[in-house]
Amino acid sequence: MEVGNRLPRAFCGLVMRRHFLMYQASRKGVMRGEEAQKYKEMATTKHDVFLESFLTVGSYKKLYSYTHLLNGFAVHANSEKAAKILSGAKGVRLVQEDIKMAKMTTYTPKYIGASGVWPLLGGAENSGDGIVIGMIDTGIDPKNPSFASFSNQSKQPPPNFKGMCRSGDRFPPDSCNGKIVGARWFARAGQATGEFNATIHYASPYDPDGHGSHTASTAAGNFHTPAISRGYNFGYASGMAPGARLAVYKAAYPFGGYMSDVIAAVDQAVEDGVDVISLSMAPSSVSPGPAAFLNLLETQLLLATKAGVSVVQAVGNGGPDASSVVSFSPWITSVAASTTDRKYNKTIVAGNGQIFSCGGLSHQHQATQCTH
Repeated sequence: MEVGNRLPRAFCGLVMRRHFLMYQASRKGVMRGEEAQKYKEMATTKHDVFLESFLTVGSYKKLYSYTHLLNGFAVHANSEKAAKILSGAKGVRLVQEDIKMAKMTTYTPKYIGASGVWPLLGGAENSGDGIVIGMIDTGIDPKNPSFASFSNQSKQPPPNFKGMCRSGDRFPPDSCNGKIVGARWFARAGQATGEFNATIHYASPYDPDGHGSHTASTAAGNFHTPAISRGYNFGYASGMAPGARLAVYKAAYPFGGYMSDVIAAVDQAVEDGVDVISLSMAPSSVSPGPAAFLNLLETQLLLATKAGVSVVQAVGNGGPDASSVVSFSPWITSVAASTTDRKYNKTIVAGNGQIFSCGGLSHQHQATQCTH
């Protein structure tokens, strides 16, 4: 994206019932340092001028300016009339309704063979060291032992990572301890709709839901961490890359999330310098309008990969039915749950003293032969 004195010509607008996102399709290269900051300030100013020239003052509120991957903005408007006005503006390529985003084991590393790779990458504790994984999810619990700082691990992030740690409620400044190297939160869309409640959702990177802490520990939880819940010991857990660092971008909440907040998180993660983006979220429905993979989020993820970031996204929880995959763009790595050979055996003692041993079942599994 070149720095210039004119408004970007190639705009795309994503319009929600009350929100709007606009962006320039792509840019040339990745700017850093002072050049990037100057461009950010220039683009943000031009976004404000663009909005003021088309919409009445007081009829909208700009939520975000996107300046790193996309040149665009998110707007909360009082009526859908703003969508029609912006869609008719010269240079606007697309106006699209925003949609809600939906959130999509201790033994798995051994089962898939990840532990066999660790010796080639510095050992179990260090495998993944030097890599920063950007987790876009519900936040993180800094007190979880899976994210404790290792004594042999520098508290300084890798040199290419320039993110920061935003402290807040239940997320003190020392939460970024070397394992966690960056933390931010994004909720402007949820705040604009009135769904975000700071008392229960926390205006900080803290995870009140548990989903984000779960996915973060799966990706990069510390090696051989005791997995204890409610007094029950489930053994020891390890992430797939135990030595990797974590940068947290909280953009989902118990009420879900908005695409505009997620796009802002992706933009910031790439600007910060993450190596990998993990996105265990997807649209709760297929985007209206053009082909689904041309929506603003998919375009943002394409630009993230063009910037050298590996993007991994969950395919959703709608399977195994046909057309249930919500992560399908060819430029990202789509991940889905598969099978495991692990069983949780249970013992039942009948009233007559007979003992039956069976594998633990859920309502989705068929019963197997029991022994006694």
